[in-house]
Amino acid sequence: MAVQGVKGLATDYTDWPADVCKYSAVFEDILVVGTYMLDETTRLRHGKLVLYDTQEKQLNRIFVMHCDAILDFKWSPRDPSILAVAHSTGHISFYRHQFRAELMFLRGIRLADSSVLILALDFSDDGKDLSVSLSNGAVITIDIISGVIKNTWKEHQYEAWTVHYSRDDNNLLYSGGDDAVLNCYDQRIPSSCVWKDIKSHQSGVVSVLSRPTFGSYIATGEYGDLMHTLDTRRIGRPVADANLGGGVWRLEHMYSNDDYHQVLGVLMHRGAQILRIANDFSSIDASSGVFHDHQSMCYGGDWRRKDSLIATCSFYDKRVCLWEDANHPLD
Repeated sequence: MAVQGVKGLATDYTDWPADVCKYSAVFEDILVVGTYMLDETTRLRHGKLVLYDTQEKQLNRIFVMHCDAILDFKWSPRDPSILAVAHSTGHISFYRHQFRAELMFLRGIRLADSSVLILALDFSDDGKDLSVSLSNGAVITIDIISGVIKNTWKEHQYEAWTVHYSRDDNNLLYSGGDDAVLNCYDQRIPSSCVWKDIKSHQSGVVSVLSRPTFGSYIATGEYGDLMHTLDTRRIGRPVADANLGGGVWRLEHMYSNDDYHQVLGVLMHRGAQILRIANDFSSIDASSGVFHDHQSMCYGGDWRRKDSLIATCSFYDKRVCLWEDANHPLD
């Protein structure tokens, strides 16, 4: 049912719980979905990479590849055909999307024991480095070509749920943890983080968003339903807050104009919603319709660049959906 311009267009059910999805950076109509399945008998964690063709605003499954369970993936800015995948077994892997209906495994890099989950990853702007956050609270940066670990920080008491390079200064990166702490690191100072924000968040920090158009500002999301905008020059005092009614698992930047920054919010048990952050970061507009079709935790989301066709996926109901919001077309 359409709600305030929100219209579901297609759905499909993956065999295993789905927790991340992104449109291909090479073939714009291809959607990549990652899954995570825990075998309760063996305690092994399995995953699949699934490709969908969305040309007709439908979900046509065209490729499936088995791998270890997946928690996150990103496309390389250096080579858009390269997909870096975070696994639940202490390693990352790289795939190439050279042909429309196929992903090709390139190599893997082990970063921790197989009991450690790689929870999130992010590329530096030049695509030469990759940062990852781990379930043991560590944050690591690696040189992609050599696979050598460049820096390791252990500043979170619990899981480091997310990691994100600053798009204002790529020497800096942020991590958010289950300890409700937002950390900032400078790669030129490998011994410790340069600041900790222990005041702004009431629960686990699960998403961080920085864009070149944001300048020194960032947006963050909490497990406990709150989204914030922060000025990194004045940490500990959020510029704006909004209760989105669901854990703010991912924030995906769509575009910026003179008035606002449009962002897709992936909101766990609430679904997903298009948000608008004021250009001065003083407010967060969450008045648009919410996509409610997911029946469990919504963990993944992305939008198709040519027409803002939104894809989201959810975990326990193993569901992938395509939808659009007529009130928020591509500007």
